[in-house]
Amino acid sequence: MRRLLAAGLVVTGLAVAVLVVFAAATGSLTSGYVWVLLAFVGGGGFFSGVNLTRAHALPPGASPRALPQETAPSRPLSAYHWLHLSDIHFGTRGRAEWTQLVDDFERDLLKRLPRIGAPIDLILISGDLTDRGTAEQFDGFGIFLDRLMALLERETKHRPLVIPVPGNHDLTRPSTPSDADAEPGEDFWGTQQPGRFAHLFHGYTSWLESAVLPSLREAPGVEVHRSFFPGDLTVILDDPKRFRLIIVGLNSAWKHDRDVEEGALALPTEQFHAALPPVPGGYNLDIFPKRGPPRALLMHHHPPSWLSPTHQEQYLRMIHDPARFTACLFGHMHVPTGSSVSSGGGSLRANFQAPSLFGIEHYGTAHQSRILGYALGRIRSDGEVRLWPFRHQPKQGGSSRFDKDTTWTWDDHDEHVLLRSGAPTSST
Repeated sequence: MRRLLAAGLVVTGLAVAVLVVFAAATGSLTSGYVWVLLAFVGGGGFFSGVNLTRAHALPPGASPRALPQETAPSRPLSAYHWLHLSDIHFGTRGRAEWTQLVDDFERDLLKRLPRIGAPIDLILISGDLTDRGTAEQFDGFGIFLDRLMALLERETKHRPLVIPVPGNHDLTRPSTPSDADAEPGEDFWGTQQPGRFAHLFHGYTSWLESAVLPSLREAPGVEVHRSFFPGDLTVILDDPKRFRLIIVGLNSAWKHDRDVEEGALALPTEQFHAALPPVPGGYNLDIFPKRGPPRALLMHHHPPSWLSPTHQEQYLRMIHDPARFTACLFGHMHVPTGSSVSSGGGSLRANFQAPSLFGIEHYGTAHQSRILGYALGRIRSDGEVRLWPFRHQPKQGGSSRFDKDTTWTWDDHDEHVLLRSGAPTSST
């Protein structure tokens, strides 16, 4: 074999030499000949059976085309899936209605799970878990949540993580008017002490510490930072097979310890920063990537319109930066809405307001109203966010079932609602 290889190389070299001498003698040593000779040598010449003829030469003055470059394939897109619940109001009136709704909800969820093609990674709860924030109601909500977790784990062989934020029904309303109008100043955020707010959210905090935080802290690849301010936290999922997802939950209800009007609440920038984990040698905003599509979710209970004008301006400028957060999830209004808006040519700011799972307004009266529902969601590594919103609807014959919420525009092919498009993928 070695002798055959050596003979082939010798023959190839002699052939090249003869061709070069011939081309020089005839004055036809053009770039085309040089290209063909190089291709002959580089391609194996004798062993590849290349037939060198004048037809392979390029016309005088022509440049050879560059060889096609092998490009690395794009990284496959990965995703996290979630179940979004809001305004459950466990403990409100209508126990029989609640039992029927849970049965309808579980049946529908089992039907939807195979269609999204992946297990549920997260259960995101945007406030009002209970109706009055009592220990008994949190215990009852915990039973419902345990039942839901067991169902998902049994069906998908995967146990999701629970990430909640409190709502105004999850706090303990004081018997006397509080000084909530006196917003905590810069000195308060420097003390790292919850002060009077600890009592307002005592029931929620106790439930969080016993039912939620242990599972989050034990989960592999999950980092949890809990603020000193009740209800605020950051959860970072760093799955090496997917991507790094940041979820920031903020307590928007601390000023809603009594009946207030829309436009009266606050989310100070200092509160947001206290919810983020410290970065050694840097700023806490450094947890968010400076390049690439945003891969973070923001969650609180109230819509941004419930903030005061001053806090709305600060919120848009320094908290819900669309280059930082892929989308914001909230509830409170019991009516599902969504938006994805670009202002002045900037990045899209995406919002999703979830329906109430069991918030019956004016229960037992002629004005009783109910828009009940839930949503499934997905965030992809390119920043795309899809939703599957469902609404509890009456059917012919008197029954009610969860079905696609047709007030949204659904994609006809993949049957989803596109909240935010993904950034173009690049080769690596």
